[in-house]
Amino acid sequence: MNKITGKDFWNEKIDKDTLLRTLIPNDIDVCVYSESDLDNMITKITSIINQRFGVTNVKIDNTFIPKEANDYIDRPCGSFYSYDFKILFGVIPYISDGVEFNIKIDVVLSNSKYLMPPFKKLDFICNGFVMTGHEIINLSSCTGTGIDNLSFVEKKEIEFKVIRDIINLRTNYCMKFPNTSEPYMILKYNEQACKRIEKMAGKKIMWNIRNMPVIIEKHKEPQKKGEESKELCCICCDTIKNNEKKIAVPVFDSNNKVMCGSYFHTDCFFKYLNSQIRNKISEIADTESNVGSVFLRCPLRNSIDFNCKNFSEIIKGYLKN
Repeated sequence: MNKITGKDFWNEKIDKDTLLRTLIPNDIDVCVYSESDLDNMITKITSIINQRFGVTNVKIDNTFIPKEANDYIDRPCGSFYSYDFKILFGVIPYISDGVEFNIKIDVVLSNSKYLMPPFKKLDFICNGFVMTGHEIINLSSCTGTGIDNLSFVEKKEIEFKVIRDIINLRTNYCMKFPNTSEPYMILKYNEQACKRIEKMAGKKIMWNIRNMPVIIEKHKEPQKKGEESKELCCICCDTIKNNEKKIAVPVFDSNNKVMCGSYFHTDCFFKYLNSQIRNKISEIADTESNVGSVFLRCPLRNSIDFNCKNFSEIIKGYLKN
């Protein structure tokens, strides 16, 4: 890394080769196994923040979601708590109002001491790591994938390669749905998958996400100065600008080979899918539906299946390469 002064560290226009230095998480995810541990942790964190910034400069909002009302459809993993510390920093009377920054901590109070994040619902392999001590970081044994059944040596080999992928902003999609013929369950899992992919696609710096039923990439088109892009979004019919993220659904050509279909703005695509999911949920609430009627389709009527059925091949690839 080139020498960067403190005031320039967060300036994304300086030293773009080290732009990853500006990445910070939106929240901190924690799992605890007793209410006393939760109370002690939050009390300690609150005390440290109050001492550092002053009680008058700290505001805490907390939210509680009981296990019966959380987002997990088939098997609640526990109760959910969210703590949002809003901290006012750098206030100088009559000169500066200061700057407010947030520290958000999401906590799951697990139902079982044998259940740990991601609670057998892993979405991307990069999210499979848990920290169980100050410096102990491993792939979880509760991913819900074949990773849970690997030997110690195999898991360590995969951990090294997944960390290397993370450093290079690469990952694999691995969200597997449970076996069910219940239309509502299928729709809700598709809804979760859409939310997770949309969140990943919305990252400030783009990831290369493999093993997905859709293709997400940045639009690159040679253009003369002042010339508009020739690529149009098939939903809003507006142009897709250079360096703008776009999404497509792979399709088969006349020779039965996979090719990239038409492109959409990522925002337009996910708005379309989320609207389709809401409409289908309303429909099955009013009428009896079969499983076939709840599968999602892109605007060009190509089916989309967010249920990852081939993650075992991804594991084999990590162990072989």
